[in-house]
Amino acid sequence: MRQMMEADMASTEFTTVHAPAGYGLLHTLTLPFRAIGRGLVRLAENSSYIKQVEALNELTDDELAARGTTRADEVRRIFASAGAV
Repeated sequence: MRQMMEADMASTEFTTVHAPAGYGLLHTLTLPFRAIGRGLVRLAENSSYIKQVEALNELTDDELAARGTTRADEVRRIFASAGAV
């Protein structure tokens, strides 16, 4: 019996599996944090505040002046409801 065990142990081969570059333990551990970060960015990009600021950025200073306002005033107006300014 002991000879069988020694024979089995002697014939055992060890195979090392290598993950593709960049997919090690550190990569695996950071996956949840990166997913959360992407989710937060998506939330921010879909915010009505961001959409209003993007629309404001498309206006020229002359167009704002024709409306009787400034860029700073519009930013204050946009974020005032959030209590940010």
